[in-house]
Amino acid sequence: MRKLLGHLLAAPPQERDPDFVGTVILLIQQSEEQAFGVVLNRPTTTTVRQAWRSKSPCQCDAVVYSGGPVSGPFMALHSDPSLGEIEVLPGVYYSVQKKQLEQLVRRPTHPLRIFDSHVGWGPGQMERFLEKGPWRTTPATPEHVFDAKPNLWEEVSPGGTFPNALR
Repeated sequence: MRKLLGHLLAAPPQERDPDFVGTVILLIQQSEEQAFGVVLNRPTTTTVRQAWRSKSPCQCDAVVYSGGPVSGPFMALHSDPSLGEIEVLPGVYYSVQKKQLEQLVRRPTHPLRIFDSHVGWGPGQMERFLEKGPWRTTPATPEHVFDAKPNLWEEVSPGGTFPNALR
């Protein structure tokens, strides 16, 4: 199993699954049993403040991102090590626990992205999925995560050509 934690996975142009066409996924966790990540380049039109359903205050007007086809609780990528549950890559942390999320959105002073869903794979599923097509992989940076522009796919897939990068 090739370790891709903290890497970006960019779908090839010929990807047939509509959940992944034009997507760039940040891989957050990877083990023999499972892998999961979030799509970085699918913003919604809803702000975190609009979607927030907690009694705690929310001062975050950033948009919520659609992280993939698997619905779930809100989750965050952020740069506050004191509230991080998983360090995805240097300077980028993942949190899903309500207590951490409430603190992150109360007064967002660090870079922050909130997701309402994710991408998930079972045992060996991600590897089989990636082997079907020539997905491009590249190490992620905090700039990819927090400053992702609408053209992130083009940025990590120059020219749109995909050599057989995963074999």
